[in-house]
Amino acid sequence: MMEPAKLWIESNLSRTATNGMQAGGGFVVANGAYFSTATTDPVRIRFDLVPRLNNMNTWTERLGHSGLRSFTDKEGHFWLEQNASKNSKWAKLARQGHNVAWEFDGPGGAYTGRMLIDGEIYTPSEATNNSCRGE
Repeated sequence: MMEPAKLWIESNLSRTATNGMQAGGGFVVANGAYFSTATTDPVRIRFDLVPRLNNMNTWTERLGHSGLRSFTDKEGHFWLEQNASKNSKWAKLARQGHNVAWEFDGPGGAYTGRMLIDGEIYTPSEATNNSCRGE
């Protein structure tokens, strides 16, 4: 496992910090994620915990009362976790332990026709035809 980065952050600092991260205005941006820096103490960022599209276990945002995980990618597309309590083959797949999510143009946007299953992007027909899904 990669050793966490060690940074010293100063308020309103506007320079490139170690490992290509940007620091400034009391926050750090690492791989597109913002981290607040309320103090000037050294900051440790675990890169394995930075939210990434292909790893739903790193998603930290939750949607309303449902509590479903969500993620907004660099292009502004909104990804929403499949509700495992629903009655569909995709919900069944989620209940079996697979990570399933749907892509939308943005929060409140239209469905794009793509989905994420265990870190891979598919159309529903591709996912249905994928023999590893067991459907």
